[in-house]
Amino acid sequence: MDDRVERHFLEVKSAIDIKGKDGIAKVAKFILGAANRMPDDVARYFEGHAVMVLGVAAGSVPGIEPVEALDIERGVRPFLSVNGPRWDLQRVPIDSEREVLLILVDPPEWGQPPFPCHKDGLGLYSGQIIVRADGETRPANGEEVVHLLGRSRDVNPDVDLDVVVDGVAGAYICNEQVLEVHLRRETERLQRAMTTPEPATPYTRNMGLLGAIGQRRENRTSEEY
Repeated sequence: MDDRVERHFLEVKSAIDIKGKDGIAKVAKFILGAANRMPDDVARYFEGHAVMVLGVAAGSVPGIEPVEALDIERGVRPFLSVNGPRWDLQRVPIDSEREVLLILVDPPEWGQPPFPCHKDGLGLYSGQIIVRADGETRPANGEEVVHLLGRSRDVNPDVDLDVVVDGVAGAYICNEQVLEVHLRRETERLQRAMTTPEPATPYTRNMGLLGAIGQRRENRTSEEY
């Protein structure tokens, strides 16, 4: 089929020089765009994966020259960084000199932040957010950036807790009468203190002014006290 088959989860290229800088940049751009999709939007297709097919044209399979996986990885890594999107590749041999190469990008997950580009060059620049839409891989607009930031925050962990007693647990029963008695006693004690000076002691008798201060009555009203 031709380019009309392309969607957000599929890109097809017939002629691409994967050994050149332009070709490797196109692969990096697709990986970044595919990784910056929303999990709920992509789950229906390829179990969330995205696939870039290199070496296939409408009605024919011209293929591309085989390239070492290490060379491809070295080429795209500066654009993705070591903490960038996860991806892999698969080969479909045509003959001894040509093959179809599949670039497979892992499904996006909730909790992942947007994956930015980390290198300038060939239409890309450091800090740029690339998205993959139906039939195109392009810079994200403001709404899409906000949407991706929401992906990084929207995490609902599935937590299942079991609580057990390690040792002995004793039952506690609150006796309200005990509390009422305590409150009544404290209220009475404080009320007496409000109108009764503290008793003098051998220490306060000999302390002059400090002793007098210790025997002063409470001057606040009952409500203030």
